[in-house]
Amino acid sequence: MRKNSLLLVISTPASLDTLEIAEWYEKQTSSLGDKFLDELHQSYNNILSFPEACGWFNKDKNIRKCRLPHFPYHIFYLIEKSEIRIITIIHSSRSTRFVKRHLK
Repeated sequence: MRKNSLLLVISTPASLDTLEIAEWYEKQTSSLGDKFLDELHQSYNNILSFPEACGWFNKDKNIRKCRLPHFPYHIFYLIEKSEIRIITIIHSSRSTRFVKRHLK
């Protein structure tokens, strides 16, 4: 996905997280998984349009955190010169240790 000359790169862990979360929501209620994916993709578009709008998770490493509006998940991403790299997607109740593991 590309917007404003920035390329959105989604890491393998983030892709796997996305599938797992969407499947879980779909098992809870029909089409809820699709709603999650729609909101996630809208958040990706917002991040591409306004990459610096979300708050810092780790300013030294240039990592930001964006909360999905209607689901209890955060998108953690890194802004680089020509791309935005989605590091992981984590439930808001989970420890940020999981983010740090994805950075290694």
